[in-house]
Amino acid sequence: MKKHLFVLTMAGLLLGVRPAYGFVTMDFEQWYGYVGTASYASSEQYGNGFAVGANAALVLVNGGFEHKSFNEKSINNFYLGLGVGGALQLQFGMGNAGSLIKLRSDVSAKQLMKGYFEFPERAQRKTLADRLIFSFSYERYLDDNNPTNFQIGIGLLF
Repeated sequence: MKKHLFVLTMAGLLLGVRPAYGFVTMDFEQWYGYVGTASYASSEQYGNGFAVGANAALVLVNGGFEHKSFNEKSINNFYLGLGVGGALQLQFGMGNAGSLIKLRSDVSAKQLMKGYFEFPERAQRKTLADRLIFSFSYERYLDDNNPTNFQIGIGLLF
């Protein structure tokens, strides 16, 4: 797992930083997004709970952290992964319940209505439809004794 985190960190350094002026003329603004979410969480082992988190999607690299609270246990995780903006993210994480793999998608109300999955550019993030995000995720812990979590949430794009 440490080897995977190292590879993802190196990929983040190479791909997640906006290209310096003059080297690349592509505009990656629509693939940048910072999302804060509040979610309903369902766990096979702990039942239903509540989660809050923050996630950043930077071109092809993403990451974040999350706190989940169930009746019996609180779980804190940190994630780092690869994906296509916020549309589809594959994240590897670690936390107090062990290491895990997470599949996540963050889409805005406008993205759902129009059918494209690029975040609006920062200057265009003025309406609630542009900034209101629906988040869907599935987590699978690598240790079989730990729970699998499903989450559905709502948040804001910054």
